[in-house]
Amino acid sequence: MANQATAKFLAENDEDFLYRIHPKPTAEKVELTRQFLSAVGLSLEGGVQPESKHFAKVLEDAKGRDDENIIKTVVLRTMKQAVYTPANEGHFGLAFDDYTHFTSPIRRYPDLLVHRAINRVLNKSTRKPSKVMVELGVELSATERRANEATRDVEQWLKCEYMRDKVGETFNGVISGVAAFGIFIELTDIYTEGMISIRDMKDDYYNFDEIHHQLKGQRGGKVFRLGDTITIQVASVNLDDRQMVFTPA
Repeated sequence: MANQATAKFLAENDEDFLYRIHPKPTAEKVELTRQFLSAVGLSLEGGVQPESKHFAKVLEDAKGRDDENIIKTVVLRTMKQAVYTPANEGHFGLAFDDYTHFTSPIRRYPDLLVHRAINRVLNKSTRKPSKVMVELGVELSATERRANEATRDVEQWLKCEYMRDKVGETFNGVISGVAAFGIFIELTDIYTEGMISIRDMKDDYYNFDEIHHQLKGQRGGKVFRLGDTITIQVASVNLDDRQMVFTPA
């Protein structure tokens, strides 16, 4: 509520600041998601530009289903990334017309910029930093992405380090991603991810089905689908590349 109220306050006072916007998903991604949902017996309402409430209804309808986590993953991957910008486009995910970052458990530089904007309003300052706001939005959005990437990189290194002495062992997991070149598996209880390359799936020739998020064997019809459980063997762990290679067990 504080973030929303702050954005409205600054906008009403014609103050320059950075909104936290979450753009609408692209029509292409919406259509792919709609086709997937239709295939699993669900519908995404809202026409060519569904609103956040329509996606929320899909998640509500999916509760309790065996494929609930799959549906959540597909819906999440439909969304764009939120960014900082002085041009307000609203926050799609939260369904807010005005939103910014005013406060958080860990202070962000965008928060401080908003604090300064509030001070300008309260002190009736005539200084307008509008010339640098676009550049700040671009830079801070990029910095946020770099920070998130650095966090993921460290986490993946630690996971690889943990798995380094487990080459040859078998684990149960869930298919967390499907691509034309293979499948990604998150190991149950360990929450670390590796990949089975399609080159190592030698029992058949597998075709990638983007709509249904699956690989399907051309001859035998075997399917590897997002959310399916699978048993794998750890083939190799590369600390430098932060990669784990699995093979079907």
